[in-house]
Amino acid sequence: MNRERVKLYAFGLMLVVLLLVGCGTPPTPTPTPIVTSSPTNAPNVTLANLIEQAERKWQAHSISSYRIQVLRVQSIWHVETYSVTVRSGQVTEQSAFCIPAPSEAGKCTVQPFDAKDYTVPGLFAIARSQAGIAEGKWTKITFDPIYGFPSVIAYDDPQIYDEDTMWGVKLFEVLSR
Repeated sequence: MNRERVKLYAFGLMLVVLLLVGCGTPPTPTPTPIVTSSPTNAPNVTLANLIEQAERKWQAHSISSYRIQVLRVQSIWHVETYSVTVRSGQVTEQSAFCIPAPSEAGKCTVQPFDAKDYTVPGLFAIARSQAGIAEGKWTKITFDPIYGFPSVIAYDDPQIYDEDTMWGVKLFEVLSR
């Protein structure tokens, strides 16, 4: 398979998975995100500045306990969904499941993971890391309009084969402040 066909296949797989994952829940209206992507028209604003502003917004809410579900799609590999409950700033519950890629013949195994990576501080760390790769040139980040956490982090360097990655928050529920 040539590179373009593989990329097209990967994109199609990601769309199918996103549609399948979203089918089980009714649509909920979501406000417009506060900021997205690395800015191209704001001369003194960097993606790092936007992440810092969003993190301050998150911290201002003083949320100590929450439930979050993060979908991670990595190129043509299978999709994993991580569910994490944080109480008083500590991970108290964690689970994950995967949706197999066609090459996995209908079976997949969740890869070992650190639940802290899928907490809000973990998502900010991922956002900072992705923004640092080539100064965020191929990174797009969307922040939650209410709480400020990274709701979508997408990375796609067109020069690197099979390196597309996306983290997307599918559920966020405040348990206590």
